[in-house]
Amino acid sequence: MQTSHFPPEIYEQWITRLRHDRAALKVCALACREWAPLSQRYLFEHVKVQGAPRWLRFLRTLETSASMGTDIGRYIHNFELVDIGIGYVVQKLFEDIALYAGHRHMPNVQQLSLRDWNWASMVDRAQDYDPISVPRRILKGLLPFEKLRGLELIDNFTRHPQIIPQLLTFFPFLSTVRIVGLRLSPDTPQMELMPLETDIQVTLPINIQELYFDRNSVQFPATYILDSITRPPFQLSLRTLDVGRPEIPESMGPDRMLRLAESAILALLGRATLRHLRITYLFLHLVDLSRLPQLQSITLHWDIPPPSPRNELVFDDIRQLFSSITGDLALQDVELRFSLVQSHLIVRGPLLLAGLDAALLRLHISCPAVTVHFHFSFYEFVSPRPRNSLPSIAPLLRDATRHAVAAGLHATVTSVTTFWSMPSNVEQETSTEETDLSARY
Repeated sequence: MQTSHFPPEIYEQWITRLRHDRAALKVCALACREWAPLSQRYLFEHVKVQGAPRWLRFLRTLETSASMGTDIGRYIHNFELVDIGIGYVVQKLFEDIALYAGHRHMPNVQQLSLRDWNWASMVDRAQDYDPISVPRRILKGLLPFEKLRGLELIDNFTRHPQIIPQLLTFFPFLSTVRIVGLRLSPDTPQMELMPLETDIQVTLPINIQELYFDRNSVQFPATYILDSITRPPFQLSLRTLDVGRPEIPESMGPDRMLRLAESAILALLGRATLRHLRITYLFLHLVDLSRLPQLQSITLHWDIPPPSPRNELVFDDIRQLFSSITGDLALQDVELRFSLVQSHLIVRGPLLLAGLDAALLRLHISCPAVTVHFHFSFYEFVSPRPRNSLPSIAPLLRDATRHAVAAGLHATVTSVTTFWSMPSNVEQETSTEETDLSARY
């Protein structure tokens, strides 16, 4: 490896410009000694490992690097582990991972993403590894990231819902939590039979400021996770809350789901520090805008499977929400998103828009700087012959918001239409149409 003939301020700028070009960074790391540290810093800033065997090989690489003095593990800030599940036939693999992970060669990880994790197998392997100890202590050793700020769990699978809130207690400085697509085993045992600790002792309260809970099946275990986050050792100072798209099982009606989740959602909404809120129509009746003085943006989701009596009451939710406004608010952005079902219903039955104008006018009076954005999704099935015309929602909204817009409300609409060919049902293309409803005033 050669030495550099350029001053540091020159080659450091070169390498910084190549920060997101991994192929170029690999070449720079091997070009000369002086270029290696900065190149390795950017090269290992974000690391993605897929599969348990590769996880073990990566941990061994970190061990070798630390013994040679290069210690590339210190550069890792974003760590992503994908598709981790360890069956009982490879117990030795789990034991080796636990051994090398315990050496803590990644001290500066701040963002951790766990995708497609099978927590059911991980809890079982932890029990086999140390039958006397509780699995939580073993699993904590696998993720020794004491400086972690953000955690996301994407498409995880678990048999023990308790492991999720206990996982959050591993990281004392955790502030952002994103849980998306959590799946629960049908053979989930009773809570008292779960091999996990019931009372967690932590040195400092865990202060969560951003919580995203999306596409999770709202059954009892998922509601238990939400409820656990509202209790000690968690200390919520929520600035962002996203509960916009829960999945409702066919066997569970909306009324039953609300009874299970209402107390947890109420506790989350009771944070006066909220600035950004994304919420499904199912929880709209729990929102009191007058109690959220710092709220700057709110996104409302209507995603209702047919048949449902709520299909005819879409805009009743909006009227009730905005009628509770008293005094001035900091609200700046309101987004109203409608699923496929509601979009087509509104086009076919414009009477559903009745009363929207008065509700938006009241909103504009209380929040003169607010901007309202409508978002509609459509599917169109077309034959090989020329396609049908696009669904037209903008003219309906112009008429339904004319008084509020004339008073100065800024409103826009986005209409996204996806075309599918028949009879093969293959997606052809997507057309997006954006309209400024305030343009004519």
